[in-house]
Amino acid sequence: MIEDAGAIIVNNTEIPNYQTIVSLTGWNWDFGSARGYPNESEYTYVKTDFYNSLQMYLSELSNTTVRSVADVIQFNNEHAVQEGANPGLNPAFASGQDLLLASLETGGVTNSTYWEALKFYQQSTREGGIDAALRHGNHKIDALLVPPDVGQTYQIAAQAGYPMITIPASIHSLSGMPFGLALVGTAFSEATLIQYASAIEDLQRVSESKYHRARPQWLGLSVDNIPVSNQ
Repeated sequence: MIEDAGAIIVNNTEIPNYQTIVSLTGWNWDFGSARGYPNESEYTYVKTDFYNSLQMYLSELSNTTVRSVADVIQFNNEHAVQEGANPGLNPAFASGQDLLLASLETGGVTNSTYWEALKFYQQSTREGGIDAALRHGNHKIDALLVPPDVGQTYQIAAQAGYPMITIPASIHSLSGMPFGLALVGTAFSEATLIQYASAIEDLQRVSESKYHRARPQWLGLSVDNIPVSNQ
């Protein structure tokens, strides 16, 4: 549809070395450590930055006794079922408070492993990642067209700190839930991505394509059992 409207589609673009950036079997932001390289794991710097940011925010509060990451963990332990302090207690927090515990363990220290991991991801997802894919062959590509239902696509954009915009496409035939397509661009290309996304949505409307914005039908709402604990 967009090709018929004048867009040039370049196939077989790929993020170089994506095998070391994201897990191919699903979301895993400690993928580097899983491969034996914590200095190539985004989790290494995420949990440290999370600690420092949350610690600073909580320290400035005056209307609560929860003033630190340790206080949050203690509060969760005291209300374990409601807050999902431990794995398996609350379906909303299947893994418990593992991120909080991991961030507390870092103490907010930005050591050499932290800086190595940060440098690895900035290089491998920016100049050596998305930007490299946009320079595919002899082409100068404006944006990467990706499926946002696949977590690794927006994970790489987030790792790079690059913009990504999602365009409604239709709804799943089984779940009745919306799905879309997405455009990923280089740094500071937000304005360009918004223009392209708007043009594609306009094209969807005027072409009367089956691929367009649609209301969710919530087909699985009455099927999925949501466990609730009254303890």
